[in-house]
Amino acid sequence: VQQWRNSGGGQKKRLDGGELFAILTLQFGLPPEYVLDRMAVYEINALMRHADRRERGDWERTRTIAFTVAQSQSTKRIKPTDVLSFPWDDTTEDERETEMTADDLSRLERKAQQYLDTNT
Repeated sequence: VQQWRNSGGGQKKRLDGGELFAILTLQFGLPPEYVLDRMAVYEINALMRHADRRERGDWERTRTIAFTVAQSQSTKRIKPTDVLSFPWDDTTEDERETEMTADDLSRLERKAQQYLDTNT
């Protein structure tokens, strides 16, 4: 498993096993015995790839508070993203990740038809 952490300045640093274990148990709150004995590699990759989602709600609340204070002191209309912007505000990246190709659609249609054929 190759996991990377942003080490500041836009550079990424490779995590060693101890750092990865600490992140999974301390930051994510997973039981150590689960991480060591039962956790699959795909779970680690998914958790690390989407680690920001764990604290996204807290950051959104912070932005809402800052926006409310800033808007109450401003004569111009502002948007929450004017006060504080986050990487997940860029919807073009999310749209690109969820784009479905014609091959994907036909594969899913075949699977759905196969399911219907076997379960009806």
